[in-house]
Amino acid sequence: MPAYFKLQKIDAKSKSSNHAEMVMIERDECYECAMPTVASITFKEFKESDLYELAPKFSPLKLMNLDNNFAEDYPDYIVGSFSIPSKETHPDEPSDFAFYMDKNILVFIDDSGFSKKLLKGIAGSGMITGASTAHCLQLFLKVMLSDDMVFLSKLEDEMESIEESLLVKHSEIDTPVIMGYRRLAIHLSSFYEQITAMASLISDNENKLLTHEETQIFRHISNMGSRLASRTNTLKEYSLQLCEMQQTRIDMQQNSIMQVLTIVTVLLAPMTLVTGWFGMNLNVMPGIDVEFMWLALLITFVVCTGFLLVIFYRKKWL
Repeated sequence: MPAYFKLQKIDAKSKSSNHAEMVMIERDECYECAMPTVASITFKEFKESDLYELAPKFSPLKLMNLDNNFAEDYPDYIVGSFSIPSKETHPDEPSDFAFYMDKNILVFIDDSGFSKKLLKGIAGSGMITGASTAHCLQLFLKVMLSDDMVFLSKLEDEMESIEESLLVKHSEIDTPVIMGYRRLAIHLSSFYEQITAMASLISDNENKLLTHEETQIFRHISNMGSRLASRTNTLKEYSLQLCEMQQTRIDMQQNSIMQVLTIVTVLLAPMTLVTGWFGMNLNVMPGIDVEFMWLALLITFVVCTGFLLVIFYRKKWL
């Protein structure tokens, strides 16, 4: 189901006059309302609505399939797309949707339902500081990023636990688990950098669609995205260190196995040599007819093995 809202100023007698609220309205009111409106609809609903003729160059289906976060300004409007990554180490498909904004209307064309849920949360919070589509888009971005610094801190704690398990507890950690954290850090880093670039482009206000005050609030979003990108880049480097530690642990395990096999091979080398020597089935072999040759060979094997074990122990190979 689509969601439609109108933006209206709150009565100055009750609150500051620069505050506004989002009020949910019906579909028909959206086209007739004199106030700025916000809508979250699916692509099918967008094609069937009057909004389809908003901008001749606006192709929401193409934007929704870009898997990218960006904005592009035109003389009278701004269009763009969102691709919100999953915050799980086992990544799901991102939430992809497009948007259109001019002075009178802000439309999210979203088949995932992400924007609708976020807009309803904004409408119920009463956090809007201005009755304009630009204020609504800025608040949409702000709420979308608001809990991410806490999430990154929790992600760092989880990675520290993995590091402790590898170094102190010597626990077995599956490589796909560590790669999942690295993959998530890479996706989030790219996402925050794109959001930063998007907010920066909007704040440049090349098409003069925004007021000076509105450009300032988008600079705040740009700074917010930049801080998150910087923090995520740190986690990305941390995840690389975990991958290297995991690879080092695997290499040490393989070296330990090869060391055991080498020691066993060396210990059996004298016996293998003598066995090969006397196993050639020749009657002219010296000592083959001696009655106690087998006992002499057995004693030789025991002495050689003991001598090699002493050497290995002193070299700390055992």
